[in-house]
Amino acid sequence: MRTQCPEIKLYAQEPAFTPIDTSFLGLLGFEALGAGIEMHIGMHTFVYAPFVDWHLLLPLFLQGKDPPLYVGNEILDDYTVYAQVEEKKKKVDECNQLGHAFLQHRDMVKLGAFSLHAHALNGMVAYVKKEQEADGGDSKTATR
Repeated sequence: MRTQCPEIKLYAQEPAFTPIDTSFLGLLGFEALGAGIEMHIGMHTFVYAPFVDWHLLLPLFLQGKDPPLYVGNEILDDYTVYAQVEEKKKKVDECNQLGHAFLQHRDMVKLGAFSLHAHALNGMVAYVKKEQEADGGDSKTATR
């Protein structure tokens, strides 16, 4: 990918990357990070964050980032029923606000079944940011 589109920067983050993981990702053109990927998320970023827990995803990776394309867990505007442990209870109000803001001006599509693994994509969705019409009227889905 990097040789075909050198202006596209590719990052992958996982605190448990092994040297083999890092080497393999490097062969694919990715820079493997143990932390800090949120510094690379912005208005022109495709974020793929499967199964990252909401109390980390929203305040750390999505707050103030506004990516045009996100694939991962469904974003909610009310996580109250999922805030059963103290760590999550402390974040629920902030995450509810962030989830509500994130959902504004985005379309959601649930990912379909993956024939090679029946449950691989369960719960996964894609959000695409809508472009605002110049006249303040209806919006349309971004096609960048």
